[in-house]
Amino acid sequence: MHEVGEPEALKDLIGRLGQGWRSELADPDGRGIRVGFLSQLPLDRIDQVREFLPPLRPIQVDDIDTTISQMGRPALHVQVELAGRPLGSGFVSSEVQAAHLPRRPVLAPR
Repeated sequence: MHEVGEPEALKDLIGRLGQGWRSELADPDGRGIRVGFLSQLPLDRIDQVREFLPPLRPIQVDDIDTTISQMGRPALHVQVELAGRPLGSGFVSSEVQAAHLPRRPVLAPR
């Protein structure tokens, strides 16, 4: 999910979906909006990511060479274990990340 406002609204949604659902949310941006996950599988190794990770470099955000090196809204990185689905000697797992991508180009006038 990439546009979560109040965590209580997400709790209401989970209540309507029934048992077995779990969620994780990142910290909100300055407007109180978050990214997150809603899953029926366990979510493990949960990390927030603010800094642009290599190979990304700082991004120019205006005409006077101001740059940013972190996201305005933290991304959320989780590992999902697919329990009971062995692959070789271990279990299948997947790492996924939720991030908000603006609709406008970074350098577009506001």
